[in-house]
Amino acid sequence: MASPFRNSVIAAGVRAVLVACVATSALAHVAHSQVPAQVPATSVTGFVVNAQGMPLPGVTVSLVHPVLGRSTPAFTSAQGQFFFGYVPLRPEPYYIEVYWGQQLVYRNFLSVTQPVSIALPAITLR
Repeated sequence: MASPFRNSVIAAGVRAVLVACVATSALAHVAHSQVPAQVPATSVTGFVVNAQGMPLPGVTVSLVHPVLGRSTPAFTSAQGQFFFGYVPLRPEPYYIEVYWGQQLVYRNFLSVTQPVSIALPAITLR
């Protein structure tokens, strides 16, 4: 004959698993129902070059927005090119920042209000 204690422990474990499953399902439903519609966005590309017009590979480029915060940094390629593939359209301007190591060497406003790809002119570091 099985111990009543063992059966109650097993029953409690089964109840806990069922409660966890129901709670997870409910949270997933709430999270899914709160996902906003697709936010209009665009892409931003550009190049970073030195004073002689030569590409600067490995330079860190970030987009900073007063509401959305800082983007994941992009690093320039061997050709000095950077790319941001998903930039939400916003009425407030972004800042585009370029870092040489940890030193900020360039900062400028960038308006992203239309759903068209933005190809920036070369950013020249002196």
